[in-house]
Amino acid sequence: KDWPQLLDDSEVRRRAQMLIQEALGPPAQQEHDFADPETIAAAIEQAVFARWAATGAEYRAQVRTLEHNLHEPANDALRDAVRQGRLKPELLATMSSGELAKPQLKLERQHIADKKYHEVAYEGSYDEDDDEQCVPGYGCMPKKKMALVKQFEADSYPGFNKDTEFYEPHIAS
Repeated sequence: KDWPQLLDDSEVRRRAQMLIQEALGPPAQQEHDFADPETIAAAIEQAVFARWAATGAEYRAQVRTLEHNLHEPANDALRDAVRQGRLKPELLATMSSGELAKPQLKLERQHIADKKYHEVAYEGSYDEDDDEQCVPGYGCMPKKKMALVKQFEADSYPGFNKDTEFYEPHIAS
């Protein structure tokens, strides 16, 4: 998994494709809705290369992130989504380690984020002189507190749509 500095681009790309292919697992024997791991790995590597236009540090980091998360035994949902074509290579090339994480880790991170949100929204101290602002879906609170809550949501819940109150994940069902 180490990337020797003397490899040329074609060798790095070949190695990246091999790592992704191994992480996807062997070809399915009976499940006809799964594509060939070699074909998928080639498409993913191409998308990562197209995004970074080189095999530098960012390219290699994204390949390592993909390889780690696809190989994770508890991340069957991700692997299946990729192998069934529900998660496109172009999207995989842009996803963070948090977006690719196994479901249990996502739940743990969500719990931590919810706890921090509660602390910011309900336990913070603010000036009593601060004007109150009332916003549907948020209620009424001091303007400074409202700004902190909205900023926290933007930072902690990318993909969360406050209007619909649904998280919009990258993996389509």
